[in-house]
Amino acid sequence: MMDIEQHILDIVAKKISDSIDKEVLYNAMGWTIVNLPHPWYIPSVSGNVKDWLKEAKIEYDSWDSKIAFKEGSDATFFLLKWT
Repeated sequence: MMDIEQHILDIVAKKISDSIDKEVLYNAMGWTIVNLPHPWYIPSVSGNVKDWLKEAKIEYDSWDSKIAFKEGSDATFFLLKWT
């Protein structure tokens, strides 16, 4: 395999591994994970949602098309407001 192909495979494998690790970690800590229908619809790229989360003082983390909420009630509130 060419070096560039291996490099691309390494990058993709790392991203997948990091995503799985995050999900396992947040599940282990008891956080609630919401899977969004569109990867672009996450607080890191959507200004209105990010502003709302900051204003509401909600503890969260986002990656791929997922958001992890420390409190289950915050996840419910998020889903009611934004979906």
